[in-house]
Amino acid sequence: MKKLLLLFMLSVFYFSACERIEVDDTDQQSNIELTITKSQGLNQLTWTVANVSTFKNYIVVRSNEIIPNSFDSIISPATIIATINDYEENTFEDGGGLSQNYVYYKVFVDIGDRILVGNSARTRSNVEPLGFQVQDYAFNKESGHLFLTAQSSNKIHRINYKTGGHASFTSGAASSENSLNISKVNGSNKLLVSDQQAFKVYEFDPINFNKVHTFSLPATTIYSTAANNNGLMMASVRELNTATLIYTHGSSSNVGFRNDALYYRNRTIVSISDTENKFIEIENAAIHKYTLNNVGNVTSYTSKSVSSTAATNHIAVSEDGAYFVGDRTGKVYDKDLNLLGVLSASDATFYRGFAFSDDGTKLYALDYSNENVYTFKFPSLELERSFSIGFTTLEINFHEGNLIVLGYQFVNPIGFQYCYQAIEL
Repeated sequence: MKKLLLLFMLSVFYFSACERIEVDDTDQQSNIELTITKSQGLNQLTWTVANVSTFKNYIVVRSNEIIPNSFDSIISPATIIATINDYEENTFEDGGGLSQNYVYYKVFVDIGDRILVGNSARTRSNVEPLGFQVQDYAFNKESGHLFLTAQSSNKIHRINYKTGGHASFTSGAASSENSLNISKVNGSNKLLVSDQQAFKVYEFDPINFNKVHTFSLPATTIYSTAANNNGLMMASVRELNTATLIYTHGSSSNVGFRNDALYYRNRTIVSISDTENKFIEIENAAIHKYTLNNVGNVTSYTSKSVSSTAATNHIAVSEDGAYFVGDRTGKVYDKDLNLLGVLSASDATFYRGFAFSDDGTKLYALDYSNENVYTFKFPSLELERSFSIGFTTLEINFHEGNLIVLGYQFVNPIGFQYCYQAIEL
């Protein structure tokens, strides 16, 4: 167990950073000063450089409660958010995580035979709690609204991420297990709500919540839905004879597309071209591309085998419709299914969500197993930046220069809380 040193001489830190200072074992006042500033929706941490000869690393800790001085006493909900091995690297940016009021930080310094500790610092949380457990989600880029379904409820919540304005309505779905999709139909975005119990897909106006149309599906599991501006709606379903159902807008009948090797696999579908009626479908062994005529018949179908992976809940498409990404390995394809490249970050194994910037020069990604958000240059896919958002991430969207990140975090003593954060870039 590491020995705590609460009081330690740090006047040595005022010497030139080029000169590594020897330390003794006297207990004198520490001057590890930690400060916090706000920048682009993130907390920017800066602390005094510890240029001592026995330096091993900085240990940056975050909590939604006051952090004890004893490093050995750090327990949940405190989290080690960074371990930095370069003594000259004395800054860190962090999303802050979810807290009812303040977020607390402290920096410990491991110098080999003991741990130095500086002052605590706190700041207001940047994160907005939702107050309910999220089932599924979609984002309307036309209006800047998050749409969310709550677990064990058939209510749909609409949130303006800029103002925090919140409205909700009952979809009329027989099941609480509803999936959401935002698609442009006949000139404006519509909200598609899949009812897993009644085997229906409802189309709503996302502004006034009016139900525009109901599509009745065969008794089957609905994996994913998408529509395009020409009024075509596709549904990926678990049905042997019709693995993919295609509807024209306003019609109650469908055109089925059979694929015996596909029907039982969980899939995610998206429209990538309104002018050419092209849809992309991703599953764990292949990517499928459909081209339809205006009455819903498949005029062209191609498939590309991929290494075993899993589709993310939503497929991100570039603004020009030329590229898409939607599997957890981070493979980016063009609209003809050619591989552009693979996203690579040293501390990321799988990805959970993606978003393209409006100008097409950036691609943002969420890490599946940690709290990191990555910025990649596009189309080079070079990693440009990463930061910790402070909670477990689910989905990311880009809107008018802002990143909107949805996720959840354990908050003591409440339990798991769903939340979102808007980051102005």
